[in-house]
Amino acid sequence: MSVIALLDFIACLILFLTLIVLFFRNRIVLKRDIRILAGIIVFITLAYVFFMLLEWMNISHQLESVENIIGSSVPIMWAFFIYSFAQHELNETLTIHKENLRITLNSIGDAVIATDMNGRIIRMNPAAGVFTGTDPEKSLGKKIDDVLIILDPLSRKKISNPVKRVLETGKMNKIGQSILSRKDNREFYITDSAAPIYNEKKELCGVVLVFSDMTERYLQDEKVRQSEERYNLAVSVTKAGVWDWFIQEDKVILNERWAEIIGFSLVELEPISPAIWRNRVHPEDLIRLEELIESHFKGEIENVEAETRLKHKNGKWIWIMSRGMVVQRDHRGNPVRMTGTIVDITRQKNAEMDLKAQMDENLALNEEYAAQNEELTKSIERIKKINEELIEAKKAAEESYSLKSSFLANMSHEIRTPMNGIIGFSELLNDPNLPEEKRQHFSEIIIDSSHQLLNIVNDILDISRIETGKVSLIFEKVVINELINILFAFFEPQAANKKLKLTVSKPRKNEESVIITDRMRLRQILTNLINNAIKFTTKGEVKFGYKMEGNEVVFFVADTGIGIPQELHEKIFEPFRQADLDITNIYGGTGLGLTISQKFAELLGGRIWLESKPGNGSVFYFTVPNKTKYNKEIPETRKEKKIRKKTGNMVILVVEDDEVNYLFLETVLSKNNIQTVRALNGVEAVEICSKNEEINMVLMDIKLPLMNGYEATRRIKKLRPDLPIIAQTAYAMQEDKHKALQAGCDGYIPKPIITSDLFKLIESLKTKK
Repeated sequence: MSVIALLDFIACLILFLTLIVLFFRNRIVLKRDIRILAGIIVFITLAYVFFMLLEWMNISHQLESVENIIGSSVPIMWAFFIYSFAQHELNETLTIHKENLRITLNSIGDAVIATDMNGRIIRMNPAAGVFTGTDPEKSLGKKIDDVLIILDPLSRKKISNPVKRVLETGKMNKIGQSILSRKDNREFYITDSAAPIYNEKKELCGVVLVFSDMTERYLQDEKVRQSEERYNLAVSVTKAGVWDWFIQEDKVILNERWAEIIGFSLVELEPISPAIWRNRVHPEDLIRLEELIESHFKGEIENVEAETRLKHKNGKWIWIMSRGMVVQRDHRGNPVRMTGTIVDITRQKNAEMDLKAQMDENLALNEEYAAQNEELTKSIERIKKINEELIEAKKAAEESYSLKSSFLANMSHEIRTPMNGIIGFSELLNDPNLPEEKRQHFSEIIIDSSHQLLNIVNDILDISRIETGKVSLIFEKVVINELINILFAFFEPQAANKKLKLTVSKPRKNEESVIITDRMRLRQILTNLINNAIKFTTKGEVKFGYKMEGNEVVFFVADTGIGIPQELHEKIFEPFRQADLDITNIYGGTGLGLTISQKFAELLGGRIWLESKPGNGSVFYFTVPNKTKYNKEIPETRKEKKIRKKTGNMVILVVEDDEVNYLFLETVLSKNNIQTVRALNGVEAVEICSKNEEINMVLMDIKLPLMNGYEATRRIKKLRPDLPIIAQTAYAMQEDKHKALQAGCDGYIPKPIITSDLFKLIESLKTKK
């Protein structure tokens, strides 16, 4: 093949490839000048092919010289075109890479700054401009130290710029956490690193600095650190032992203090496992503690808190307060991890026992004085029960220690005041030369002081039962108008003694004022409010009554007394608040009346509030539901049997194990020509009633040895259904009366017994012959 033919073949091949490039590589966007050049070369190539075809077909040989010139130049032109095309494609690729790099630098959250060999900024992304507080465009060409100040986080001193160190060493440099300080005094916590930039000759030509904003993470870490410091400080101050129980793995982690509380070190207790505390908890406490933990696992209680006994290394039992709660559960709600603390409260428990011993000693001394007066003896017995309840309530009062202290001081004053009258005037009664008039007057003072002391005891018992949820309600039909008439008759003399006007408001007729509620609790609320109104009013009037509003009965007690500041409207309903407000010294009282009234109003389904201003008197309101029908079957109390009076002497069986109480009953009954027979316990009472038909009536104590009064009553009623039985007991709550009547008693009288009330009850129940 000739050279010309070879060139012809190559030209045709190049033409073919060119067409493929132009028509099939449509992804590459060619510039306009490249496209024009390609078109010209294609046109020349086509002309050359045309001339070559004419020659091969022997049509013409006149253009052979032109054909040879064009044929020799076509490969050169195509070679030039291919080179230009390759350069164009390379430039386009570099342009795309630069644009991608620019977009990436501008979009990432980290700050990026590039410098030259002199430490001058040649590139800065927007994030770096935000952190440094400078314009990236205006920062180009500036020294890195002019826009970037880095401080040590501990000493807060300026540290060397990492760019400078990279330029000096040629190695990558990482500072870790540091502070970026701006000229406007704003600061960021950052982590940074600087790396060298090399050219194609492996020569150092600059540095790239990258740093990230760690401010938020630093602040979170700081919060965690401070929280851990507070936790460790709390554990250190309270000297608490800490435990961490991984429940499903049955593994536990203890701190050193936990081991110290029971006299060991952690090393001595190894291997550490939950069996350590299970084996050292007192068996009685372990059962109760496991029940609490199981309830907590089920979500029935928020956390576990219990006083338990642990066996010390020396073999003695120590008291601890154990608290804990589940801090992690799995996807099914099963507990995974539980943590808590233990605190040694042995000294506190010993102090409580010492206090109880001291109180028992004081009660023994009070019993010595009881022999001087029967009424005083009954009051001291009540005080003994109150003291025992106060000891049990001591744990619940720890969080309100300050208020409790004020209350105890007030109680000391309130209890000692009537006791002073009782003890003092009882001693004066022993004087044989005392005139009869003074003896009668002193007796009245003793009785009045005893009633005052009994009221204090009843208030404390009421609030104790309310707080422990042991108050039961007995619903019955109540005629509001009749109740108001009774209260008016009771309080009218007290108001008159203070020259106060007492008025009532009864907007409905008697038959229209009937509701279903607990009569005793309703009366107690009104009594407390009216008593307070009279106590705190020196002149003017006191008015009380009610009004019907929809489904509620709104009761009110208004006075023209001293008034109450707005900021105390909520606090006066808190227990013992009167002592805290320093008004006891002027008006006296336990400070429990309003608390009891609020709790009873809520138990009855209502609420209580007040309107008052200092100097303008007060109006207390409370509501009860306006129910006229029973919502459910309510057990009716046993009706007292009305027995006609019968002439002649009576024989009454007195069932009483206390010598002083029996002596009192025997004395007052014998003065009225009533013969008494005594039984020391329930068993004797049943036996005497079964063998002695002359027994006309029974005075039954409830708390008895061998057999209590309830059971004895039930057995006697089976033997002699018509024999009247009166419950005479120190159980003085409304539910106690209800329980006695349900057991079969025909009457009920609480201790301390008022003689006149006893004889009225005896006369009403005197047995028919």
